[in-house]
Amino acid sequence: MKIDKCKWKYGKQAPLVIMMDDLANKYMIDKKDGAYIGADWGGRCKKKNSWYDFVQRNIFEKYPYAKMTCFLVVGRREDFIRNGKKNITLPVDANDEFIKFVNEVANDERFELSYHGFTHGEITENGFIQEWDTFSDISEAVQTIQKGQKLYQKVTGQKFWGGKYCGYARNRFSDESIIKSHFDYWCRHWDADIIKGLDRGEESLELGFFGETVDIPSTIDGSLFSLKKIRYLLTRKYMKALYYCVKYQITLESIIDLLVSRGQILSIQSHTSPIREDKERQSPNIIDDIKNIQYILDYVKKYDIWYATCKEINDYFRIYSAVDLQVQGDAIQLEIDEKLLKNVLDREIWIKIYDLDPEFKWYLRRGDEKFLLSQKDDFHITNLPVIKGKFEIIKE
Repeated sequence: MKIDKCKWKYGKQAPLVIMMDDLANKYMIDKKDGAYIGADWGGRCKKKNSWYDFVQRNIFEKYPYAKMTCFLVVGRREDFIRNGKKNITLPVDANDEFIKFVNEVANDERFELSYHGFTHGEITENGFIQEWDTFSDISEAVQTIQKGQKLYQKVTGQKFWGGKYCGYARNRFSDESIIKSHFDYWCRHWDADIIKGLDRGEESLELGFFGETVDIPSTIDGSLFSLKKIRYLLTRKYMKALYYCVKYQITLESIIDLLVSRGQILSIQSHTSPIREDKERQSPNIIDDIKNIQYILDYVKKYDIWYATCKEINDYFRIYSAVDLQVQGDAIQLEIDEKLLKNVLDREIWIKIYDLDPEFKWYLRRGDEKFLLSQKDDFHITNLPVIKGKFEIIKE
């Protein structure tokens, strides 16, 4: 008899999360006071043509099961340059409308709000410096994080469980600042380019730990278009996809197939707005890339995908890492490493058992509780509470 822990919740092949950067109380006001599609970073809340309105119409109405982790800048999101395009940029507590908006998003099960710095960075004579590169020492980094956590808690009554480095930039003590701030998870690297060549980066694309914090990779560039989207043939994005295909022998589809075959996370990186005050166009972004992101969500329907937020993925990964299964005759012994289960509330592990006679109903029994093993293909599957002890395999 063979018994395996399921790598992902419900025994799914791989998890998928849309990662949305730079949600902020900010919008551009070049045209019609920012009331046009693409001008909003979040500051227009739920108004027509806002970022929220766009993702509702183009993601959640079409894919109601999708999940999105949005990385929120809590203070005034710093401009990229001085005297650029006119915009409104404010901290999250600056007005009642945005406070209400942030609370509604924070309590919507389709979304998770995660920390993306207090200002995202600062303008200097040498250009824009990403936030964690601006800190002079570990104390300044930790104090700024604490200030951001306090502001978010004041506005929502909640805390950030995780976050992402602004611009994926960090210095020698940045990781220590995350560990000392007791985040459950953090997104440290831009991992999508590791996939070039398809035979490299397998370990880099796995979830892991640094200190007691889970490291969640970013694996899919939302602006890497499918070559099947012929209507974009003459665009720069299509040329980029063609270049990747010729030079690295990869396509968007082959990247997805590889990640799913390895049971690795599909984390689609995007941004709220394509428009920046320095007149550069932000890439990837949800507006320019929406047809491609919809294509990805359609393409993965052939797989058994778990749609989850980064926090949900973090929680199950911690459970998977904490549980050790040992077969003892006709029973399973669970051993638990409790220190890995920080802030995990829904403590269930999914397991598969092979080589059980399909003519019978099978259960795992612990005391008076029985857990039905459901038959799927060549195995049986169930979920168990993460409790140290023995579960007896029985049949009826």
